[in-house]
Amino acid sequence: MLPGNGGGLLRAYLEKLSDPDQVRVATMDMHDPFHRAVQLCLPYARVVAGKSSISCGWRAMP
Repeated sequence: MLPGNGGGLLRAYLEKLSDPDQVRVATMDMHDPFHRAVQLCLPYARVVAGKSSISCGWRAMP
């Protein structure tokens, strides 16, 4: 877990991964900045919504 609720810190963390193309699954909060950072930095990862996103009525992202 990373502090804050912006995507910048997550993106900076993900950009340091040695082989991001090998990541196949990302479980996360579906907060829009997080979702965008994962889509950008982990192109082959399938995003799995975290429990809190489902219980809060998360809607499908485009």
